[in-house]
Amino acid sequence: MMRFNVQVPRRRNLGFFAIIGLVVFGVASARGFGQDSPPLVFEVASVRVNTSGTRMTYPGVSREGRTFRITNAPLAVLILIAYDSAPNLISGIPNSLTSAGFDIDAKTDRVVSNEQMMRMLQNLLTERFNLKLRRETKEMPVYALVVGKDGPKFHEGKEAVEPDGQKMGRGKIAFKNTPMSLLAKSLSGQLDRMVLDKTGLSGSYDFTLEYAPERIGQGGREAPSSSTNGPSIFTAVQEQLGLKLESQRGPIEFLIIDHAEKPSEN
Repeated sequence: MMRFNVQVPRRRNLGFFAIIGLVVFGVASARGFGQDSPPLVFEVASVRVNTSGTRMTYPGVSREGRTFRITNAPLAVLILIAYDSAPNLISGIPNSLTSAGFDIDAKTDRVVSNEQMMRMLQNLLTERFNLKLRRETKEMPVYALVVGKDGPKFHEGKEAVEPDGQKMGRGKIAFKNTPMSLLAKSLSGQLDRMVLDKTGLSGSYDFTLEYAPERIGQGGREAPSSSTNGPSIFTAVQEQLGLKLESQRGPIEFLIIDHAEKPSEN
């Protein structure tokens, strides 16, 4: 069976990769790949190889939706953000591009939505890295996130509060005014399979999930926990959130990188 593994430096945190795109950009989905609409491009964009050695920063988008900045990010992370993907769903990045980090400082000539910003980032990667990729969908074992028999145990966030992403630590995920899709994405980074949101809950919610970090074995079986403080992630999802993780099969979309090269700095 073909394996798909993103090629990134080992020193970086893959759990961070799995959530970084949704952390900053909410639920906006950059599904513009392959469509015939006119390309969206930044007015000015600088792409440079990072030589400072500073740690990778979370991507920053101005509140008015006019700038995008990130520091020392590998190409894998940039693709992950632009296409709202996950590390184990990206393959084919050239070895020559797995260790370098890139600084991007880009500006638009107008206020744009999150989705438009991600389309611009896609087009920037295509132009500067000569990136060529394709999508491939496969039926895979997944976890379906569904509502339990007694209903959810959390409340919808205040409308006046903008989604502010998530706070994650070992064994804890805290959300504020956040959609279920972000919870599913975050749980995917903790488990051996992708988690698909099948709750049918369309709002944005406040909740906290605390659990004992598990080592997940083959086939979704829970291996003995490395910590005895707290329930397993499966039990915590059910008891604290009123949701369930059900083992199913579902369509998973992979990104196959056919070509990428070191960008010209401008």
